[in-house]
Amino acid sequence: MSVYGRFRGFRARRRYMRPPVTSRAATALAITSLLTGAVILVSVLEGRAAVRERRMTEYARSRSADPFTLLAESMRNRPYLLLGDIAGAPAPKQFAARVIQALANGPGLDFVALEVGSDMQPWIDRYFEGDREDASVLVTHPRAIRQAHGAGNDYLAVYHAIWSVNRELGANRRIRVLAIDSPDWPPERATSPARLMPPFAARDDAMFRIISQRVLERDSGARILFFVDGLRTLRTPMFVEAGGSASARVVPLAAQIESAYPGKVVSVLVDALIGAGGTAPAIGYRPGHLYRVLRRTGDAGRPLAFRLVPSFGGQLDDLDTMSPPGLTIGFDSEDVRLASAIDVYVRLSN
Repeated sequence: MSVYGRFRGFRARRRYMRPPVTSRAATALAITSLLTGAVILVSVLEGRAAVRERRMTEYARSRSADPFTLLAESMRNRPYLLLGDIAGAPAPKQFAARVIQALANGPGLDFVALEVGSDMQPWIDRYFEGDREDASVLVTHPRAIRQAHGAGNDYLAVYHAIWSVNRELGANRRIRVLAIDSPDWPPERATSPARLMPPFAARDDAMFRIISQRVLERDSGARILFFVDGLRTLRTPMFVEAGGSASARVVPLAAQIESAYPGKVVSVLVDALIGAGGTAPAIGYRPGHLYRVLRRTGDAGRPLAFRLVPSFGGQLDDLDTMSPPGLTIGFDSEDVRLASAIDVYVRLSN
């Protein structure tokens, strides 16, 4: 038999003597292929995420600066500084107190706007009008120190810092404190997510209206520090959803001020550990993936602060929110660079 004939016989045997592939075997083969592809895809994505996170930490290390100097410099040309708070976290309150002192002794400060019900304004005014500091005026009105969200005693540090600075500055240069939150927040009684959503969604609009009427429309050049929840420092739209059906769009306070007064806002997102919870369910910003990544930069005993630029690489989906069951807070688009939403990031030591 010729070589060609032997070759044809070999091919025929391979073709007709191969054991048949059953449907079960074919299914197993397909599943194996899919799993293999999924593993490869996950590995690729994890590799890309690791590279992005490494770039973020390297950027943070190389650009880190003293936070108080950084914020004072930022406010020299832009009069409205929105400093992020975290419900239940002591460190942001203590940091805000020090920032107030640094700004008062630096570029100057005319107002401090607090995320406190506007109906608390008379008690706040009474606290600052006294010749002697009497914190009981505030303590006896828990909403004035946001006691429901925990860390009420730490919130007193903000008031004390302003009271002390005013003693040094004198009556003509004293800092005024404004309560700008909705008077009906937080609700005194537990309520369903569907009923909780409308008043929560309306709060940023109410804050902007109050600060506009009391200050911005009269003196747009006044230097104001806003100490508000971290979500309100973002210049990007959000949504709040109740029970997976009803929803409302929210434009954060920083975005509203920036729209009305372009180029005058400094948005500062602050990250810190959350302490023991309060007596009411907190709704707002909480440390997320970004905080966990930047804790790897080392030197956790010192604050980490830097300006954000697009090359930093952080995105909105690196952030997180907290809300009671049945209520969801999210962003119109999570695929947005953080640099377009905030100006400065601060990670506090705990």
